[in-house]
Amino acid sequence: MKKLILVLSIILFNSCATILHGDIERISVNSNKEAEIFINGNLIGNTTKPFFIKKSLSKKKLVLKVDGFQDKRIELKRKFNSLSLLGVLFPIALVIDIITGAILNFDRNNYLIEYSDLDYIKSGLSICGKDIDKVNLYDLREMVKIFICDCEENGIVFKENEVMITSEILDSGIIATSKGMNDDSKVEIQVDAQQWKDATPSKKWYILYHELGHDLLNLNHGNGGEMMYNYGKSDYSWNEWIEAKDYMLMSYKNNK
Repeated sequence: MKKLILVLSIILFNSCATILHGDIERISVNSNKEAEIFINGNLIGNTTKPFFIKKSLSKKKLVLKVDGFQDKRIELKRKFNSLSLLGVLFPIALVIDIITGAILNFDRNNYLIEYSDLDYIKSGLSICGKDIDKVNLYDLREMVKIFICDCEENGIVFKENEVMITSEILDSGIIATSKGMNDDSKVEIQVDAQQWKDATPSKKWYILYHELGHDLLNLNHGNGGEMMYNYGKSDYSWNEWIEAKDYMLMSYKNNK
C-alpha cells in the first residue's frame, strides 16, 4: 500500500504542469469596440471581461465579431511549459500533461484589438449614381441631397428648401434630431459630433434617413415601418438600412 501511495505521489508531483497551472488559462481581449468572441463558431465571451479557454494540443483561433465591421482573428500561439520536463523521468506524468494540454501554455494572455474606418464593411451601394462608400459622412448636406434624390427616384418630389445642419451636444444615445418637422421650407438637423463620429457608416445613414423621415416626409414615430420606430440599436447592418428605407419610402408614397 505504501509503495502504491509513493508511486502516485511521484506521478502527481511530476505532473506539476497540470497540478500547478491546470488545463485552462485566463485570456483577456480589450478593444475600442465591444465585440463578441467565438471559437469554432461557439460564443465564449466578449471584450468587456476576461474569459477562460481550455488548453489543448490543437491550435485555437479567436474570431471577434462587431456589427458593421469585418471580423478580426487572433491565433493563440503557444509555448512549451517547462514544468512538463519533469515528466520525462515518469512517462505516465508526461502523458497526463499531454492529455490535459498542460504541456503547452498560451504565449500571451492579454490582447488589444483596434478597429478603424478601414475595418468597416463596404456597402457596395449606389444611389442616384453616387457610390455610397465614397460619400463624405461628415458632409451631411451631401447626404441630405442623396436622400432627396432617393425620394425622387421613388416618385416623391419636394420643393426647394433651406438645409440647416448644426452641431450640438445631445443626450447619450441621441446621435441626431430633427427640428424642421412640419415646416416644408427648411431641413433642420442637429447632430452630436462625438456620437456621430463613433457610429458606423451604416448607422449614420440609418439615423439620417430616420431624421429626414421626420423632417422632409413629416412622419411621426410609428409611421413608415421599422425605420420610424424610436427604439435604439447599437448598430444597423447595410441590409437593415436598405430594407427599412425602401419600406419607408414605399409606405409614404402609397399613403399620400
